[in-house]
Amino acid sequence: MVPWLYGALKIGGALYLLATGLRLTLRSFRRAPEARLSHGEGGGEFRSGLAISIANPYSALSAASLFAATLPPTPPVWLGLAAVGLMSSIAIVWYGFVACALTVGSAARIFRSLGHWVDRIAGLAFVVFGVRMAVRD
Repeated sequence: MVPWLYGALKIGGALYLLATGLRLTLRSFRRAPEARLSHGEGGGEFRSGLAISIANPYSALSAASLFAATLPPTPPVWLGLAAVGLMSSIAIVWYGFVACALTVGSAARIFRSLGHWVDRIAGLAFVVFGVRMAVRD
């Protein structure tokens, strides 16, 4: 890989995580209006969630490092496609499960009541991961 490109991705990813973590943490202290589950039209929530997941540089770097550590140096095309398919399937099942589990009845009420703490912890984790990404070699 080109060293300057790696450095740019690393710094860009660290800044993204820091900004996201700080924004999430600061917003968690504001009193939010009563949340209502919305089903929206045209899949806007789906597109937004997909864009956020795809744009997360830490996820991409984590998946790339996992592939680099586990695949042979010159993997056959079928193995690379199978690995990408498996990772995609795992992500779809996991995020689907989380979306369903946190939007049903009592689980949704509990999640809404604890949401500000979840946001604070997640924001702090993003900040820590952003700093860690920036300072690691």
